[in-house]
Amino acid sequence: MSTQKRTRLFAGLTTAAVISGCLGFGGGEFMLPDLLVSAAASRQLQMGDVNFNGYIEADDSSKILHHYLALMLEVPYNRLDSLQQVLADVDHNSVIDADDATMVLQEYVCDLTGTSSEWEIYSETYPVGRDPNATTTTDPVPAETFIVNGVSLPVHTSVDKLTARKGQPTVVLTEEHLQYTLEYLVYADTPKDTVIGIASDDQIIGYYAVTRSYENLSSLGLTDYQDAHQNHILYAVLALDTDYSVSVFDIKNTSDLTVFCKLNYYATNGMRGLHGLEPLKWCDKAAKSATGHSREMAEKEYFAHESYDGTEFWKRLMNDGVPVGSAAENIAAGYFDPFIAADGWYNSFSGHRENILSPDLNNLGVGFAYHSASDYWVYGTQDFYG
Repeated sequence: MSTQKRTRLFAGLTTAAVISGCLGFGGGEFMLPDLLVSAAASRQLQMGDVNFNGYIEADDSSKILHHYLALMLEVPYNRLDSLQQVLADVDHNSVIDADDATMVLQEYVCDLTGTSSEWEIYSETYPVGRDPNATTTTDPVPAETFIVNGVSLPVHTSVDKLTARKGQPTVVLTEEHLQYTLEYLVYADTPKDTVIGIASDDQIIGYYAVTRSYENLSSLGLTDYQDAHQNHILYAVLALDTDYSVSVFDIKNTSDLTVFCKLNYYATNGMRGLHGLEPLKWCDKAAKSATGHSREMAEKEYFAHESYDGTEFWKRLMNDGVPVGSAAENIAAGYFDPFIAADGWYNSFSGHRENILSPDLNNLGVGFAYHSASDYWVYGTQDFYG
């Protein structure tokens, strides 16, 4: 359940509450089976030999470049299978890009001319079966990766591997769950490319990403988020180990949903980024007001923009110290994770989306509240103002 309200002070526009929400599932899984294929079973392969013919040649460079361009253009692709993608990452930086194609082509040209290339083409041996004592002379390429926006991200490995690939995050959020602690590494400097790495016990166990395409070369379970206003095109994905959850029901202290609210905020800014809009600035005062309203709705078991005593939402914001010139509000009930809640508002046909995508609003506070005895358990409020 969700509803929205827009107000330019003293000239308000109100809409009735509606039932809304959209949740889709999709994607697939592909595991590298010990990096073994029949073509690699009994001979040494060089990194870059993606066509498995035992030579570094122009065809290898062409195949790598075609795969890279498909990633950049965000079109469906299956040009290189899982082992080929390992071999295509010639410089072992966990991403297939134009540098890899250039390195292979230079190696080929240098081989033809009898000169030495400036690039080192790594070699590895893939034996028949798995030898527990086997070693390689190069750093292993992660067998599990998740590719978004043309970037290959590590899965089921240490947080250091992610920061080595992406740099230091914009912010790190920590949330205690009943059986584990989740750490969210938020990369949101460019909202339209927002990536949130999810970790537990220093291991990457998932991602939320704003993206038009992805490739899942891992065992992560997938939730697709699609834009109902644009032919259900993909706009974001949650890839998460099936042993974990971002649901409010797993949070240890449900009286404080600060991290839940911040995740909703970053997802909302990602939506704006896809439409070329500036990100909304987080406002602590608006968040406190929104949280208070959500908590009051949950405890009083009602659903409205007005406070329980009838105070208009914009007056409530002003009373709470928010410098309102123009304002808008989205409210929702029954959404149990922050990304689904953002998706419900974004896919609404009743004005919530307009609030999110308004160029006239530049600040946001988000507040969610949980109350087990209420009809919808979880209530949420987004307060925008300009």
